[in-house]
Amino acid sequence: MIRLSPPKHSISDAIQLCTDGMSKKDLRDRIAQGSGIIRESAADYSVKAEVGELFKINPIGDDEESVVNSGISKREFVNLYEYYFRNANKPGREIYDALMLSANECCPFCGGLGRPKNLDHYLPKAHFPQFSILPLNLLPSCRDCNMDGKGEHYATVYHEQMIHPYLDKECFFQEQWVFAKVLPGAPCTLDFYVSTPEEWEANDKLRATQHFKDFDLSKRYSIQATNLITTVVHMRHTFMNGTTAEEFKEFLLSYSNPSFFINHWQVVASQALANSDWFCAEGHL
Repeated sequence: MIRLSPPKHSISDAIQLCTDGMSKKDLRDRIAQGSGIIRESAADYSVKAEVGELFKINPIGDDEESVVNSGISKREFVNLYEYYFRNANKPGREIYDALMLSANECCPFCGGLGRPKNLDHYLPKAHFPQFSILPLNLLPSCRDCNMDGKGEHYATVYHEQMIHPYLDKECFFQEQWVFAKVLPGAPCTLDFYVSTPEEWEANDKLRATQHFKDFDLSKRYSIQATNLITTVVHMRHTFMNGTTAEEFKEFLLSYSNPSFFINHWQVVASQALANSDWFCAEGHL
């Protein structure tokens, strides 16, 4: 939902910093020997992500001792992240912190509803351990998106893939595909839904819908919008008392922060309220 600039640190940086923090010479040597393959896998990841084909990468089996690359086991790849990348006392933490800061306190998966609490592996390290310290695979995520929305899920077909904040198609970030409609009542509510541009490819339409569903954004946005409705109704009763429906509509259209992106829940909510003749004329009563 929110486009993030690709990480400044490369996989080579991650390998170097992680191995700098190791005391086990055997593991350091095996990682050095397999670094070429690790970099090749990282390059393949980048290419596939840009065309939406990460689902074509096969997961590693369940055996934690299975060898993934040059004598490095699945368990060792996972521990590489846990002990040498995320660990606050290791050099690799430099990259972890830089990735967290890049989100500016806004979770990219839900469009900034939540504040990132940790890094999420886009391709879960439990199934794709070879990408456990790949910066492009590590995304700042809020708890709701990481634990309740995504978990250890990974896609097996194109449209099941979450929108990738670093590398995905511009259409997901630059074109509007989230909308809302007013449900009259006392108080009224907003129903958020997906409506993708007609010219989009069919699979991209399905993918946007799936992302919206996986992270339960309709419900989460509607809850957030309740506070907005309360605020604007209060404003209509106080310093905007006496304004016409048309004047109130113009105010609502300009209410959103201009720094918000096109599919931000508040932009969509303000748009829906402004386009409701009922709300502008009677919704405040």
